[in-house]
Amino acid sequence: MAENTTPREHEHTDEMTLDVVSAPKKSAKERGAAMVEYALLLALIAIVAVGAIRGFGGGVGAEYNDINADIDAAINGTPPAAG
Repeated sequence: MAENTTPREHEHTDEMTLDVVSAPKKSAKERGAAMVEYALLLALIAIVAVGAIRGFGGGVGAEYNDINADIDAAINGTPPAAG
């Protein structure tokens, strides 16, 4: 037993170590299934991201163009375009 630990702390540490050591290892089939699940999740996230960009992209791009035109007008001292 370590010098600065109480018996209860030491017992708790042994129990935790035993749990980690005795954890069953996953088979190759289980690891492969998990990899497929992660790939499907990644594909779903990509599809949602592309859909969101396509759905909102045109509107956001037009808004940025309007803001850019207003900034250019302010710099050049001309009135901003209506819109």
